Amino acid sequence: MDGINTCAAPLDIDPRQRYFTTVQPFSYRDTLTVLGYVQELSDHLDELREQLDNLAKDENMDVDTITNLIKNVDSRLGVLADRVEDLAAQIGTPHDMQSYNPTTGRYETSQPTNRDLFRELAVYGARVEDLATISTAEAANHSCLETAVIGNHTIFGATEPRVTPVNEGA
Repeated sequence: MDGINTCAAPLDIDPRQRYFTTVQPFSYRDTLTVLGYVQELSDHLDELREQLDNLAKDENMDVDTITNLIKNVDSRLGVLADRVEDLAAQIGTPHDMQSYNPTTGRYETSQPTNRDLFRELAVYGARVEDLATISTAEAANHSCLETAVIGNHTIFGATEPRVTPVNEGA
């Protein structure tokens, strides 16, 4: 079992694995053993140095790769930021945005659209001040949907739609 140790761990030197004959003189056997250990240790150190050099090269390549990836991500983020700014400039401010107003059939800013939707949806619905005038037993006879949508007509018997006046200043 003399020579290079082929085990997985490169510094696994175990003198119990060496076999010598009994006819060799002890001093000769001891000298050969020490020289063999020195040579084997030298070989292992060379292997370790080579492995460390390879690891250092791999580490440098990994650092370069990561640096390049970060640069690419930074450049792409810059492009995305420019696109977002362009889109924001095209869209404008929320006061400039147009939305479809189904009550008038045209595109308007969001303020009159929202106002008209809430105003028109509350035309036949029961309002809080009306519901405060009836008992819970009377209110329990009607569903929540009926109360909200057509409660003014079915519960309170109002035949005319109730339109909230438009306050242009609001």
